[in-house]
Amino acid sequence: MARVARTSSALVLGFIVVVALLTRGTMPVSGQAPAAAAPPSAEQIAPFVGNWAVTLAIMANQVTMGVDVKNDGGTPSVTVRSQGQPDVVVKDISVSGKSLVLKYVMQAFNNALSAVLTITPDGASGRATMAVMDGQYEMTGSARKLAPGETVQLTAFGGGGDSSPISELTDFTPKP
Repeated sequence: MARVARTSSALVLGFIVVVALLTRGTMPVSGQAPAAAAPPSAEQIAPFVGNWAVTLAIMANQVTMGVDVKNDGGTPSVTVRSQGQPDVVVKDISVSGKSLVLKYVMQAFNNALSAVLTITPDGASGRATMAVMDGQYEMTGSARKLAPGETVQLTAFGGGGDSSPISELTDFTPKP
């Protein structure tokens, strides 16, 4: 009986050592989960603070969204709005190079879809891209910082139900 107990103990100890060795490369030395990335600093978020009209297109369909970027005492906050959708308060905000990167979940046809919206300003205007469902669908378009007090008609895909898939915010000027 003692031999069976020692053999079982040796097997359990061996199993624990193997699991520890296999997971060693994936666990931080401290044994704690890695910390979440720090939010952008006030200096990093400064070029993006304000209200933006973001127009994105995929094939012949277009959407115009409002993206409100604030710096609340050094803490960035972003809200994304579009017609027919609930406002989304973005929790995952980062700056990569000269681009604001927003990762959030939106609702479409009662489905939760992951989205990554990137705004790259060039003065008061700029580029915008969105990857949906981990990049399965990608949209490109423009972003324009609104003047104080300026409003814009938010749309859903297809121009918000009207017959035109093109928004009045579409910028057809040549780009470098």
